[in-house]
Amino acid sequence: MIEQLSRYQALLEKRINQGLIKREDVPENLTDKIVLEKLLGVSEEYGRIPLCFEEINVGDLCRLPKVRITQEMRDRHVQIYGEDWPNKRLEEVRKQKIIPAPIVLSTIAGQGGSAGWLNVYLAHSYTARFLKPILVGDTIETLCEIIGVLPCKDKNHGFVTVHQEIFNQQSVLTYFRNIIYAVLKKS
Repeated sequence: MIEQLSRYQALLEKRINQGLIKREDVPENLTDKIVLEKLLGVSEEYGRIPLCFEEINVGDLCRLPKVRITQEMRDRHVQIYGEDWPNKRLEEVRKQKIIPAPIVLSTIAGQGGSAGWLNVYLAHSYTARFLKPILVGDTIETLCEIIGVLPCKDKNHGFVTVHQEIFNQQSVLTYFRNIIYAVLKKS
């Protein structure tokens, strides 16, 4: 839990320095995740009407629903796409029950879609980095932060850059990516 709390505390400090939160409104030695999320305005209003481009601000946060990674998820992926590792590492990977990277990417996409946070038209591009393997049986939780918004000449959408961090059930950061979405504007 230390890494996820540290991330929240760093975001809180950033918002204090930006003048968005008053330091006197923050309890000393704050280590309660729920209180930190309330102070930061972390959204978890799943199933609501997704935000359109005009409603999005840099700094907006959303915690996506938790997802438990199952052996069935891994087996289905391998059945459709094959293994993601060279044969010389395959036995070791199977014993450790490491999840192929594309499963994590598609799971995050599914989390985002089911959360109904943004009115995404399409995923434009992304960069990603895995820090620790995600294993069968892990429960992952994704924290998303809007880090950029760019109006588009097209009147139907604008571009939104989202920084996503995935934590496992021990609240250890396992993966992060920055993804650019085309988000629909209001009709």
